[in-house]
Amino acid sequence: MTASAVEAAIGMVLLAFPLQVFRRCCCSCYRNHVKRYHSFSSSSACNMDASTIAVVESILNYTFKNKNLLVEALTHSSFSKNTSYERLEFVGDAALGLAVATHFFRLEQQKLNPGQLTDLRKDSVSNPKLARMAAKHGLYRFVRRKNTASLDHDVKKYEEEVKQGDDHPDILADIVESLAGAVYLDVSFDLTGLWKIFGHILEVDEIMLPKDGGDGSSEITGAQDELYGLCGKVDTVTTSFPSKMEASMDPPISYNHVTPTSSPFKSEVSITAVDRILNYSFRNKRLLEEALTHSSYSDSTSYQRLEFVGDAALGLALTNHVFLAYPKLDPGRLSLIRAANLSTEKLARVAIKHSLFQFVRHNDNILEYKVREFAKVVSQEDDPVSYGGSMKAPKILADIVESIAAAVYVDIDFNLTKLWVIFRGLLEPIVTLEHLQQQPQPVTLLFEFCQKQGKHVDIKHWKTELKNIASVYVDGEFVASGSSEQKEIAKLNAARGALHKLSESMPVDVNAFGINGIDGSFEIEGAKQKLHELCGKKKLPTPIYELEKDEGRPHEKKFVSSVKIPTVDGTLYITGDEKSRVKEAENSAASFMIRALQESSYL
Repeated sequence: MTASAVEAAIGMVLLAFPLQVFRRCCCSCYRNHVKRYHSFSSSSACNMDASTIAVVESILNYTFKNKNLLVEALTHSSFSKNTSYERLEFVGDAALGLAVATHFFRLEQQKLNPGQLTDLRKDSVSNPKLARMAAKHGLYRFVRRKNTASLDHDVKKYEEEVKQGDDHPDILADIVESLAGAVYLDVSFDLTGLWKIFGHILEVDEIMLPKDGGDGSSEITGAQDELYGLCGKVDTVTTSFPSKMEASMDPPISYNHVTPTSSPFKSEVSITAVDRILNYSFRNKRLLEEALTHSSYSDSTSYQRLEFVGDAALGLALTNHVFLAYPKLDPGRLSLIRAANLSTEKLARVAIKHSLFQFVRHNDNILEYKVREFAKVVSQEDDPVSYGGSMKAPKILADIVESIAAAVYVDIDFNLTKLWVIFRGLLEPIVTLEHLQQQPQPVTLLFEFCQKQGKHVDIKHWKTELKNIASVYVDGEFVASGSSEQKEIAKLNAARGALHKLSESMPVDVNAFGINGIDGSFEIEGAKQKLHELCGKKKLPTPIYELEKDEGRPHEKKFVSSVKIPTVDGTLYITGDEKSRVKEAENSAASFMIRALQESSYL
């Protein structure tokens, strides 16, 4: 062995020791956080009837060690000022997302492509699906809340009229997610333990896998080949699968799905370099090879499947982190912290910081040019950037981070705790609540800027099969839109795009604005329920809804609702937009009232 090799080996040993100490400290802190949360939950009084607890446990086929978690999961915010299911719902949503993503990813005999994986996850954990499961098992009957008669009426109507549709009481999906969060915590953040229970509840074995494309499949494949001959090649995917799923999320197994490439990885130096950056040595080197392969690189499996899993894995890892780090923070602000740490801008800067793109196999010169220009911009930044920046981040940079995270997650047998210990250092600095309070958000900046200009802002949301989309309108005119799998990030992307366009046509100093702006969307999901909760917290009278307009033929009805809140200074009154259903009209009025309250001194 040469002298330089000996020096390198000694250096690696010296470096490994403090890192091992750091990892053990991280694991210890994580376990202590879990114990502390369990202890905190157990200290609250369990006021739910024992027979009710037994019935819900029977439905879940699971007996809680900490009954208070179950009580919390079934407590609506209208019932108690101190306890509600909202934080558990925040965790449960992310946990179910990764559990389902992992389940379908591990169907090795099918080798589902990213689009199919996304569709199957949507079919498994979409709000309509979760609502149907809640209604089927009668879970709403056990929720502690005020005005349960109203919920019973909504559910009965839902079951009779639109059981297979998208219209459903929001609380139904919330119940399933909060129960999933409660189970996930009760099994000490064990995702496999959660899936053993909720895989059955979600009836994933009843979901049909993608069917054969038929005679048209070869034509589509040919079109894809011709298109990507111009734009960059993608993997050819199999389109014929069994009609039922044949695998489930059993205890962790080794993963060796990667198809051998036509030639070995160009340089083992790249793999070794990434191992050093992560301070983790892959058992299956092909996983890292796949994670570093762009779809434009011929004859090799690209990172797209891993990216699908990595997105969900990092999402739950960050969810666990912020949930434990901020034990009393509301879900809205928890979501903002998580989104800031998972935004494309943040992850792209992680990739630049660690020079990960240089290890990616691709055949796209334009992509390389964009990354190089972005790296120049980042090198001139003084502070960490989670949103915005003077140049839009190339998405491939965030994709690389997510795909590498998935490669680690798979290589360590789907152990999320180990993934966080290995990957957290790569994501540093972690964006905190204090950091967000010091750095204004795009949505806040947009509203404060337009407010000072005397302009009206509206952010509208809708959802396609694959993504959430947010569009910004200023004085009724479209300005910009953004999309993401996560609603809050879509909204932030749209606001950032709008600020950029508006800054070109009007003078704007975004650094001049504070952080006390209002939140953006007029059409707030579940606004009527949220307004009721808001009035309760602010000790305002219960809102009163009235139909101001009821016109049209039975199948072409148009409704406009108003909402009134009596106060000592007079009655607050506002009307909503015209809608085709009474429920939507009331929600619109509630959305406008929330906006008005945010702009006034009542909040």
